[in-house]
Amino acid sequence: MVKNLRSVFAQEIEGYLGVLSACASEKHYCGVRYTLYDLDDYLVSHDASEKCLREDTLVQWLSSKSIKPQSKRNLLAHVTGFSKYLASIGYPVAIPDPPFPARDYVPYIFSDEELSRIIKAADNLVTLPRGTSLDAGYQTPLLIRILYCTGMRLGEAISLTWSNIDLENGVIYARKTKNAKSRAIPIDASLCELLKSYNMMTHSKGRCREYVFESSNSPGSPHGKTFFRVWFGLTLQTAGIHYIRKTPYERGPCLHCLRHLFTIQSFLKSESEGRPFEDSVPFVSTYLGHAGITETEKYLKVDYTFYTKSHDRVERHIDSLFPEVTFE
Repeated sequence: MVKNLRSVFAQEIEGYLGVLSACASEKHYCGVRYTLYDLDDYLVSHDASEKCLREDTLVQWLSSKSIKPQSKRNLLAHVTGFSKYLASIGYPVAIPDPPFPARDYVPYIFSDEELSRIIKAADNLVTLPRGTSLDAGYQTPLLIRILYCTGMRLGEAISLTWSNIDLENGVIYARKTKNAKSRAIPIDASLCELLKSYNMMTHSKGRCREYVFESSNSPGSPHGKTFFRVWFGLTLQTAGIHYIRKTPYERGPCLHCLRHLFTIQSFLKSESEGRPFEDSVPFVSTYLGHAGITETEKYLKVDYTFYTKSHDRVERHIDSLFPEVTFE
């Protein structure tokens, strides 16, 4: 797309894009071009006539956009390259600090009653006209149980092979995962028995010899994420769970929310058994395959039930960490 640039920096934008097109990837070039076209429109609409890329101008431009902080950081990164180009040809520039990428993702936390309805609906998918295949009717209920009982990521679960599962000792080995953190995941005996039954059933039909969630359309390969997202959507519909967005960045009910639910339930169970909050965090973080404890923190910010039940204990724990300050 060629745009008729009209701002005070029209000639410079064209020059910079010409240089960038010769050395950048097509994806990066298109992203920068879109950003600079947008900046050009902004400068025109605000009658900018001075050939100076001011910090307050860029701050106001970014503030005019109803997008996430991370998206604003990406736009600013595109403009930073252009600003260096302007500086190299003698124009004064000033780039603001990038906006802090606030954690604005809000997962949907299923209640116990909703989870029961989901399990029941998933178990009955096989009776639906569109759910008569082995893939949808039997794999979806198993996947939901694995995600809820282990807190695994969706990609980790659907890529499982039988060689990753020790059915005798009840351990799942997650390999080549996010953050390059392979880990052993002990599982409950009931889930282990379910996996054994599923293994016998699929093998008797000559299916799922290698991958637990093998695709009937592509033998020897697992299903993709989209397949299970579609069937989970049907499961939610059957369970009567309808979603209305309450906050701007709320994701709504999805398979990844089961990982959040597992985390919260783990902390609640740990507390009910008398284990201090601060003792549980490192173990849960490792179990989830997080890069560090701070990554686990965001999972705790989504449900104030945990904080309500743990308030006194956490307060007692942190009370001694900070010195008393008076203003007398």
